[in-house]
Amino acid sequence: MQKAAKLFLRRLRPGQLASAEEAAHAAYAFWVAVATVVPHVFVQCRKHLVTKGVGVYALMELAAEIVNEQPPGRRPGVAAFTEALVDFMPAFDWSNNGPLKGLGGEGGVAAAVRIIGDARRRARLKVANG
Repeated sequence: MQKAAKLFLRRLRPGQLASAEEAAHAAYAFWVAVATVVPHVFVQCRKHLVTKGVGVYALMELAAEIVNEQPPGRRPGVAAFTEALVDFMPAFDWSNNGPLKGLGGEGGVAAAVRIIGDARRRARLKVANG
């Protein structure tokens, strides 16, 4: 988690969050939102990749992306993260047999980020066109 948090900080746009405390609050709010949107993955954490390395790294990249989508100086809270996640996360297969199966290492994280990003974009298009 420590390395994933560092990745999160590196992915933030300069000046997007004013302090380390704001970044910590944003990361915490993100994980509260994840637990709110897909609580079942934490109940059976051994069967889902959200709580394993590739999932944690990829989701921290997503957290940075969501923070960077906010207007400058706006620190997203649980509600903003939940809103950004609710359209795609529950429908995504986070299980060990889902689309992230077999991914590992830096290359696996990059692939996971692409797969999760594509799922998020498809869900947003559905909502916009729906």
